[in-house]
Amino acid sequence: METKPSLVDNIKGIMKSGEEFVKGAFLRISDSPNHNPIEILKRLQREAFSDLMKLRDRQDKVESVLSFYKFSKGFPFQEATTRVKAVIDVVAALPYVEDDFLQAMGSLDRTGTKTGINTRFIFETVLRQKDALVAELTTTQQRTAHQSRIFESPLSLTTLMYSANINYWLSLVSIPLGARCTNFAQGHNIGGFSSDGPPSFNQYHNCAAGLTVKGINLSASLAALASGPATQQATAGSKCCLATFGQVSYHPIDGLKITLSGLWQIYRSSPRLAKLGSLAIPLGRLREQKTSEVTQNIADNNSAGTIAVMLDSEFDESTKIKGWFEVEKSTARSVRWGMSIFDTPENELGWGLRMGGMGKGQLNHLHLGGFLNFDLGRGAKLQPGVVYVMEGRSHFPALVFESSWSM
Repeated sequence: METKPSLVDNIKGIMKSGEEFVKGAFLRISDSPNHNPIEILKRLQREAFSDLMKLRDRQDKVESVLSFYKFSKGFPFQEATTRVKAVIDVVAALPYVEDDFLQAMGSLDRTGTKTGINTRFIFETVLRQKDALVAELTTTQQRTAHQSRIFESPLSLTTLMYSANINYWLSLVSIPLGARCTNFAQGHNIGGFSSDGPPSFNQYHNCAAGLTVKGINLSASLAALASGPATQQATAGSKCCLATFGQVSYHPIDGLKITLSGLWQIYRSSPRLAKLGSLAIPLGRLREQKTSEVTQNIADNNSAGTIAVMLDSEFDESTKIKGWFEVEKSTARSVRWGMSIFDTPENELGWGLRMGGMGKGQLNHLHLGGFLNFDLGRGAKLQPGVVYVMEGRSHFPALVFESSWSM
């Protein structure tokens, strides 16, 4: 007699069938080539090898380009870096006079106090790890000394300079646009501004070239500068300016530096410098530069010229004593001179004293002044001061406010 399966046997049969179904499903999945671990590893290996070959090909191309520039000595912008510096100078003056305010402002202008706002942007690109290409853009807003209007100059390229350091002992400087004698001064700060010196040292020229030789305790600089008529309407026979600048610095002991600078400048009648090529054509503000008093005085004098000498001593990089004189040989001989002493340490309160004068025909000018220097940090300086001007029968004091911010 046949026995009927019990409930327990039915449950065991169902569990056995489910186990066989699950095992079969896993076996089918494991046997699939897409989920086989060995096949997966082989596929990943093929893909990784393909990616590595592509990267190696790109690396070979990059290395070939770099090696070309590395062995090409004529490539000037190899590893070039550019630094940007902005300098804002603000000068304001308030003369204490009762009658002619514009005449007093003209007297202050002859002391070297140029009121207004001067903004400069200096772009310095380092080439060949030791050379430098410098471009300076300037915009100015000044009130003219003898007029009540404000003279504004738009942002324009005023200086283009290339400095090549041959070695530690020798360096060459070429300035095809906007050259000044101060560009060749040793230890010159590109973004710096200083009125404590002969006016001819800060006069702009069309082009210049010079060299600097350094020794252990002695260094010397020599430069030649040239410029033509300030306006494009100048005709043949107009005056052009040729100048020679030299400077010698001596370090007798640590912390002491003595510098002697000199300028010899002559004016000659010649064709327009525009015929010499693009290097003699000024751009930007130089094209609109007003004729200086020197140029006006020598317009009809072929033997006109300027001689300027300056001697300054520097102690501990903060205390400086400076003296200079400038002689203009023209139809009306003019002599200018000045002396200054100041101590302006960083992040501390500083001070300074100035004295100067001018003799030109019947005009005698003398001024005395002093200022305090507040170093506010982060390139900001504040110099409030007072100046007393004596010019002919006119005597008056004036408050002078100077501020400089470099970033």
